[in-house]
Amino acid sequence: MNANDIFISYSTKNTDIAKTIRDLFQSHGITCWMAPESIPAGSNYTKEIPYGILYSKLAVLILSRASLESVWVNQEISYILDAKHPIIPFIVDDIFSHPNLKEEPFANLFESDSLITRLENDKSWNLLLYNVQKQLAHIVNPQL
Repeated sequence: MNANDIFISYSTKNTDIAKTIRDLFQSHGITCWMAPESIPAGSNYTKEIPYGILYSKLAVLILSRASLESVWVNQEISYILDAKHPIIPFIVDDIFSHPNLKEEPFANLFESDSLITRLENDKSWNLLLYNVQKQLAHIVNPQL
């Protein structure tokens, strides 16, 4: 499996946003792992997703009410935390009153406020890109 810069974690309800993020990153030379496009045909998702996480340097989590309720996103965040990869939350809707935000694995996502980005306007995309580029610059020896 090839190493990637970014693992994109998202609910399928946020697919359009995930594809926009992937396209933005790829246009700046940042490689992305994103289901289902990165999963070979006929492969088992439950095996491929942990590999996608392991062979990525960091994760961008599209954080929405839908992702807080997604079983898959919950599993992905647990894998990412176990791999000790940085997570950059990209908040796309009002999540702060959602009860799952206080539960594991989401409870620890806000320890580093400096990486959190909110989708508020067109500048939000550039801020997310900046945060990802900045974080990638600090990762010299990814654990592969």
